[in-house]
Amino acid sequence: MHTSYISESHQQTIVPLLIKDFLETPFPFHSLEAYEPTCSTIVDILDQCSSIKMKLLYNLWSYDNRNIHWSNRSLEIKNHDSTVLKQATLDDLPLIVEWTQGFFQDIEDNSTRRLTMDIDHLSTTEITKGHVYILYYEGIPVSMSRKRRSLKDGCSLSFVYTPKHLRQKGYGAVCVAMCTDLFLKKYKYVTLFVMGHVNPIKNMYTGVGYQLVGKVGRYQTVELLNK
Repeated sequence: MHTSYISESHQQTIVPLLIKDFLETPFPFHSLEAYEPTCSTIVDILDQCSSIKMKLLYNLWSYDNRNIHWSNRSLEIKNHDSTVLKQATLDDLPLIVEWTQGFFQDIEDNSTRRLTMDIDHLSTTEITKGHVYILYYEGIPVSMSRKRRSLKDGCSLSFVYTPKHLRQKGYGAVCVAMCTDLFLKKYKYVTLFVMGHVNPIKNMYTGVGYQLVGKVGRYQTVELLNK
């Protein structure tokens, strides 16, 4: 189940109606993703009115960007003669698979979620669609990101990853900024999610102009987690 933002003034009326209709529908329910406080309200109502028990997988911070902010360090890297942002090709598949595995490992290290998916297939599909970008600095691939969820007016940035030995050098911020800048030439806004353990006010993404929208919860049924 996915729900969008609902104002607090409507929490006590809309959410119970949603859950009532949902419980009366023979629909398999395994997971929930929603903005707070809607998410916690749904979990509480399910706990009180049904046998469905939910467990938090992790929280996320939601952001959007409509204008890039360039720090002096980011501009220095961006304007370096060797800096290039390239769309990945299938020749890059081994690298993208390795970095995608690293990305998911970072998620698992900071949540209760255990991810199982065909990373080779995922990476091949995303590369073929032209959604994967690699930042090169001095001829070396240093960071990646991907375009996801394209809509009429906006898209999302995801799978941002820099290998551990290349972190704290500004490459991730430049990759995010250059990709966002590229996407904003076509879209009005770019969104992304950041893991909940990250400082929501001061982080790499706010440093390039992303604005905090809200907190998101991702839950899964205890029944499914115990299988």
